[in-house]
Amino acid sequence: MQLSAVRDDATHAIIAASGGFVTTPQHQYALVTYEATYTGAHRSADVLNDLDWQLAPRRGTAIPAAGTSPPAVYAHWPTTARRGGTVRFQVVFDVTASQLDRAVLRVGRIGSSFASVHGDFQL
Repeated sequence: MQLSAVRDDATHAIIAASGGFVTTPQHQYALVTYEATYTGAHRSADVLNDLDWQLAPRRGTAIPAAGTSPPAVYAHWPTTARRGGTVRFQVVFDVTASQLDRAVLRVGRIGSSFASVHGDFQL
């Protein structure tokens, strides 16, 4: 898994991509684009149903991904990869600029309570 891009304030882009269906965030929407290659034992995996993201700021509590759909959803990017296949997708966080400063992004398997972390990414 690797991060392709991190956009600190993607609020306008996210609202525009949704056609106005996305509400204004409490702070600002940060957008992370990533690529994930599936190497598991099952025939395929879906990044929307199988991965869970958190942003861990330098200080304070970990922040879960926002319940907001990223532009990739509206652009109909594929979310499923077969074994050995790579999917490019996005995740959104509602955060302040200071929370992004030297934060760590963590990705784990949904339902794992991050006991099985697939990766930590320093911003």
